[in-house]
Amino acid sequence: MTQHQPERRDQTADGRKDRLRWAWRTKRLLIDEHNETLSALDADEREGYRRDWMRRDRENYAEINALLDATYRAERTTAPGEPLPWMPEKLAAEEDGSMDAELLARPRLQRPEIDPAGFDDPLEDFTAYTKVDPDGAVTRTENAVSFEDLETRDSTTYVYDDKGEGFFGSEFEHLFDFKLTGFDWGVGHAAHLWTWMVTNDVADGSALGGEEGIGLYRWDYRWRIAHLKTGAADGSDALWALDTRYYVTVCRDGNTAIAYAYSDSGRTDLIDSVSVTVDGSDAYRYLFALNTLDDGHSDRKASGDVRHLDIQAAEPRGRPAGLIGPLAGRGQAGPAVAR
Repeated sequence: MTQHQPERRDQTADGRKDRLRWAWRTKRLLIDEHNETLSALDADEREGYRRDWMRRDRENYAEINALLDATYRAERTTAPGEPLPWMPEKLAAEEDGSMDAELLARPRLQRPEIDPAGFDDPLEDFTAYTKVDPDGAVTRTENAVSFEDLETRDSTTYVYDDKGEGFFGSEFEHLFDFKLTGFDWGVGHAAHLWTWMVTNDVADGSALGGEEGIGLYRWDYRWRIAHLKTGAADGSDALWALDTRYYVTVCRDGNTAIAYAYSDSGRTDLIDSVSVTVDGSDAYRYLFALNTLDDGHSDRKASGDVRHLDIQAAEPRGRPAGLIGPLAGRGQAGPAVAR
């Protein structure tokens, strides 16, 4: 007879929750390190440090997403207008410093010396994008999409570009900034606005649910990243302010998608980040700078803009060893990187 082997604690639900709390706290320690270090570096040192920091942060987010997928299977996917059930636990874990001494001794929080790296890229020209705007609420200039009293949940409105089949592959990194000057909170059904999406179909956000794609949206006072195919999402309450410009870096590394929000254009002051597991085999064709939900709730308007979208599709100037960063050109693999 085969003797039953007891389940290891780190493979149980309670054990996974312990690991998840540690990974969430590691996320906060990495944010603190980022902000303290970048402010002390010279300008020509910052890009190299940033690339290595993102590599370490992506490793941590891959663990977070795997633990969330295993621990909260039934609750991992929610409708766009529903709370995420683990958010209170996540916020509490990020502020719990009781395990910091052990966490700070781990390799993930010890950075190596690396060389500067970066990209020289043009911004996206929004005047070349396709605009669907039945209410005339959207204005495009070369580098900005502005909207005034845009019905976010009772209008099919979007601005997108067709980049070609498979353009955005398993690794990419996009930059943009946005500001909301008006946003209807509503009662039970707040405004809902996507400020970035990559997909394989063209439709409003409601119709794209269940389809291949990744998106970032603002709903109520929450900022979220979502995997459209599964509905899996992660959120932050830190980007609630109106008349405040936020600078975003959103990246995909295989089956992990992460969005970082900064308070400054130099991306030195990291406010928060969110991440979700995606289908590693999917590549995406369409890029949206703006999209509405259009699920039939009227008088849920938003005003503001999305600007300076950079998809970083040019050749990199250089890349630090050991980092799988944004790859060169059309979402496809660039030069080999030393591991």
